[in-house]
Amino acid sequence: MSNVLKEELSRQEEEQVKSNINRIISSYRHVWDIYTELLQNSADAILEKYGNSFEKGIVKLEINTNSRQIVISDNGIGIDEDKISKIIVTGKSLKRENNSGNGEKMHL
Repeated sequence: MSNVLKEELSRQEEEQVKSNINRIISSYRHVWDIYTELLQNSADAILEKYGNSFEKGIVKLEINTNSRQIVISDNGIGIDEDKISKIIVTGKSLKRENNSGNGEKMHL
């Protein structure tokens, strides 16, 4: 765990962190919605970086059945470490704060 994330978590009350995580989880209707959300985030990050040159974007989906892992990565704008902690700890939406992305959750 990064130092920034450790610092942010240490400032928060345990119940508040649990509440934020539960609120995020409950905002999805189906277990697969989270993967759809991650793919949408990748598409938004690519559009923000490349604009209309979407063909420059790369979204990679890796499924490893042996380790039971699904990895989604992209070559979009990325997220700074301090902002990742803000998302995890407070549950805030960077897209909403920056008025970017489409602001909608995609559902299966």
